[in-house]
Amino acid sequence: MIESAVYGFVAAILVLAITFMVIMLTSRFAKAGYGIMYGSLFIKMVTLSAFTLAVKPYLGDAIIYAAIVLISIMFSNVYLIIKIKQWEN
Repeated sequence: MIESAVYGFVAAILVLAITFMVIMLTSRFAKAGYGIMYGSLFIKMVTLSAFTLAVKPYLGDAIIYAAIVLISIMFSNVYLIIKIKQWEN
């Protein structure tokens, strides 16, 4: 159970790192904000899929891992949308 939580937080850190890199990109290309947002969602999903396949044998409780990953994806997308809205105004 502890391993699943640790791997979940590592995956959350990966998602947040991708989000902050996308925010830096969006500040340069403000007109393509929503396109970059959907592109970043694709990159997050591919990265998380690869990471999940790599750690799958070590996950004891997949529900904890999935919950942490889902929360991090939701947070990063809402945060990115808020930042894009701020740059539009």
